[in-house]
Amino acid sequence: MSAYILPDSLADLFETAASTDAVPGGGCVACVSAHMGIALLLKAIRITLKSKPELAVLQEAERRLLGYAAQCMDCAQQDAEAFFQFLAAYKLPVSTVAEQTLRLKSIEQAAVSATQLGITIAAMGNNVLQLCCEIKPDIKLSIVADIVAGAYLVSAMVAVAIENANANLSDIQAIYPDLKASVLKAQMQNQALLAALV
Repeated sequence: MSAYILPDSLADLFETAASTDAVPGGGCVACVSAHMGIALLLKAIRITLKSKPELAVLQEAERRLLGYAAQCMDCAQQDAEAFFQFLAAYKLPVSTVAEQTLRLKSIEQAAVSATQLGITIAAMGNNVLQLCCEIKPDIKLSIVADIVAGAYLVSAMVAVAIENANANLSDIQAIYPDLKASVLKAQMQNQALLAALV
């Protein structure tokens, strides 16, 4: 568990993100931004349901999006914890060969864990974008712009997760080709989904 806990207010998050502290970084902030993007998606659904309450597809989408919103905040916290794992690994002693070996292994494991988290975040974001594609035709025309705005914020989270995953894999991708393939797959899916939406 990290020493960092997400602040309760956006103003506090802004201050810590703008500071020289190690966290929150891009991954954490992007997850919070996606959380706000999902709020816009929920707004579009709820406004539409006021005039079309019989649309079961939107009722189900609302339920699913509330779950994804909670996941975004969980992932924001996990991103901070993953970075602390890196910091702890790099601070391990290197006085002996055994300590050097342990440090390298710990750094590698931190990189793998952070990459796996990035893949998980990207998959979750792509699921939200897929849902956007499914519900967009049913959304009232006057509020469709919020679907697009929300989708862009979620897509930004995916893009940051992919960027972070690639950075984490930079020195170890030859050892973990399956992780690299998963990152590439998530990136291609994200591009296709965003193109379909806008």
